[in-house]
Amino acid sequence: MASLSGSGEAVGGAQPLDDVLAGVVATLIRRGADGVEQHGVEADPDRPDESALGHTALRQTRREQNGPEQTAPQQTGLEQTGLEQAGPKHGGREHGGREQSVRRPGMAARPYAVDCGGGSGRRAVPLALHGAEVTVIDASIDALAILHRRALEAGVADYVHGTQADVEDLSELLEASSVDLVLLHNVLGDTRDPAGVVTAAAHAVAAGGYLSVVVTNPAAVVIARALSGDLHGALSELTAQDDPRHRGLDFTLLTDLVQAAGLDVVSTLGLDAISSMIPGAVLEGQPGVAQSLAELDRRTSSQSPFREIAGQLHLLARRH
Repeated sequence: MASLSGSGEAVGGAQPLDDVLAGVVATLIRRGADGVEQHGVEADPDRPDESALGHTALRQTRREQNGPEQTAPQQTGLEQTGLEQAGPKHGGREHGGREQSVRRPGMAARPYAVDCGGGSGRRAVPLALHGAEVTVIDASIDALAILHRRALEAGVADYVHGTQADVEDLSELLEASSVDLVLLHNVLGDTRDPAGVVTAAAHAVAAGGYLSVVVTNPAAVVIARALSGDLHGALSELTAQDDPRHRGLDFTLLTDLVQAAGLDVVSTLGLDAISSMIPGAVLEGQPGVAQSLAELDRRTSSQSPFREIAGQLHLLARRH
């Protein structure tokens, strides 16, 4: 089982994705707290040792000295949702032409996460509940409005922020080494340049920070169509994947992308290895079947060959 840090905290193996992300946040929180205690920030907050402090602790001491960061005025159409707009689609600029980036809001000293294409907050709100501060970047204003309501209902609205922008503009939106955890979950398949998006996301990951990527498994698409009886569709999909331009991302390609961007792979998981292949009708009327299916998915998430044929693939990488 892979570990997150020298402390031996496990984040891979049989843990489901939610537990992996919770483990990442817990590690970042502990690391920030250790940096504060070790370097005496609380005893001497006026002149912190910037070269020694962990980046999370350093951001907090800077805010104590300078006050909250100033953010750009919200656009009129977004005021009621409390969201920000990063600029015209594919432009990443304000109307005045100045580059506008997604910056860490001036809140408490929490690990800072950016969920790219995170929509309505399915991942962002739980991350905030675990102790992170999260910005969701999504092109859909409707999805971001749902995010805002969901964060309010969960009591974490102060730590969840929405920015309307296109994920393909990450290189203009995110500053270098500014984020503790970047999520690219189920977005790369919809981009024109997956490698460019991964590179931009990795560039934003701070030292000791993480990149979490989830993609649809191209092998599982073929298997699912065949199991549903669509053999012609399965054959067509398999033939299409022979063309590199239409080939999906598997663990090998994902690993190549993140390593080329300067990150090290921490763990890999296969998500929904069993449930992605079972028709819904098979599950109807069977007491306790949901629990059994969840346990099957959990136990096969790290086991080969189940991991390699799972419906979705998860890769966690770290910048050392």
